Amino acid sequence: MPAVRALVRCALPVLLLVAAAGGALAQTPTRDRPFPEIDGARRWGPFLVDLDFLIENVGYDDNVFLVPADDPNRRTAWTARVGPEIRAQSHFGRRIVLTLHDKLVREVFFGVDGIDANNNEFDGRLDVLLGPVLLSTEGSWATTRQRPLSELDQRVRLRRTAARQTAYLFLGGRTDLVASAEVERLRYSDPDLGARFFVDPDGDGTVLGGNQGVTIGTALDRDRIELAGELGWRPRGRTRLFARWEARDHDFLSDAVQRDSEDRRLSVGLEFRPQASISGRIAVGRARLENVDDTLANKPAPYDGTVVQGRLVLRPTGRGRITLLGERDVRFSTFERNLYYVLDRRSIAVDWFLGRWLGVQFGADRRDLNWPERTTVARDAAGRTGFLREDRIDDVYGGFLIQLRSGLMLGLRFGRRVRESNLPAADDEQNYWSTTGSFRF
Repeated sequence: MPAVRALVRCALPVLLLVAAAGGALAQTPTRDRPFPEIDGARRWGPFLVDLDFLIENVGYDDNVFLVPADDPNRRTAWTARVGPEIRAQSHFGRRIVLTLHDKLVREVFFGVDGIDANNNEFDGRLDVLLGPVLLSTEGSWATTRQRPLSELDQRVRLRRTAARQTAYLFLGGRTDLVASAEVERLRYSDPDLGARFFVDPDGDGTVLGGNQGVTIGTALDRDRIELAGELGWRPRGRTRLFARWEARDHDFLSDAVQRDSEDRRLSVGLEFRPQASISGRIAVGRARLENVDDTLANKPAPYDGTVVQGRLVLRPTGRGRITLLGERDVRFSTFERNLYYVLDRRSIAVDWFLGRWLGVQFGADRRDLNWPERTTVARDAAGRTGFLREDRIDDVYGGFLIQLRSGLMLGLRFGRRVRESNLPAADDEQNYWSTTGSFRF
């Protein structure tokens, strides 16, 4: 898609000037509610404003970097996030709405030097309603310290910039059509802190990473372009059938990594809420992720298979909620010459109030990760190469819920996370406790 890629890249500066962001403001528009809504806002001149000071994620982590028990980089720390958050919205007549959001927090790790960070996430969205068509221009700019979404599990600095243009067409009361284009830039920094980082792009045994000082950005810095379309139909009030098509192009900046790829997906699904006590969403589709780097002679195996996402929320009484999640997806990998790993996830979460103010929470989450390429450098417990890497991550937690006032709930969670792998260097375990929700002032 060279022509599409060039067109969307040219549009990026324009989109970023028009608006900024998306993630924190994401609300699915409907014919009855086309614009984002801000609860508890006050009028400040032309804007509706909601301003808070947050204290959140206060707790303890006994394995900050998620490394094995004998790793010299293992650290424990007390943690907290504090800072202001502001949401603002201005209406220009009844058809144009500008919504802005900024969250600036200080993330603190008491007892670990060098990873405290000021994280800033700025979001914005401009909505224009033209009859049955809603045009949404979004963009985002964020700089945060976090773990990258890969098997590295290290805290690094991430700069993310994105712009998105979406058109919603409401055809009568039952049918809707959505088309969108998005450009995203991801830039990581900081060297890999452990010795678990292996990249062998051509499979000849020449490894990038590990103790050779290659930065995480070498493997993960990339530009992403996405085109998507979705057609939805409501046979009855709270049930929606949909079909979705997605095309993503990933352009990795480092020529040494040789991971430029295409991701194509087609799925169908169902959103439902037959009654107040039951709601859910399920999508089943086909995905193909393949390497398209023409300079790579021995390309890694592509993924051509099924992807599934499911969510079911049960509210059997007015006191509690049970959430069930299931997922099968394919994610980028930086392990040796693998282009991806397959993720299978199942989880359950229960929030239940025992009275008016006090409740309990508990849950379990299991993730199975499987890589398709046999190792050429990494060794198993017996010292052998040539095996298929398999990881399992289990996270179990329990805790309490406290209703402070209407709309504000605080939780205290105690948990244990364990990762087991046939690659010994990837094993880790973590015990933690933390607050959930936010103190807002």
